[in-house]
Amino acid sequence: MSSSSNNHTESTRMAFNADQQRIHNMENAAIEASLACETHSVVERIRPVNTIYAYIPKQEKFKKWCIERHYPNDIVSEMKIVRYVKELFEKGMQST
Repeated sequence: MSSSSNNHTESTRMAFNADQQRIHNMENAAIEASLACETHSVVERIRPVNTIYAYIPKQEKFKKWCIERHYPNDIVSEMKIVRYVKELFEKGMQST
């Protein structure tokens, strides 16, 4: 087998592996999105009403903070929470 033939075979195998990885990534993302939705539904169903009302002002404050920092949405992420809590502490405010 020639060197160019080996290179072509290797390139084809690498492209196939990359395609397979993209498929796995999409499958994992779909499963995780479904689990997040399921978890949210369960939490909403079992959360006591007084807890819901207690967190409304805090959620509104977080949403306002997201808008002020030009985030495209108020979806909670680890780094948003870290930044938010850090800024609250820097201002001498409590996170809860």
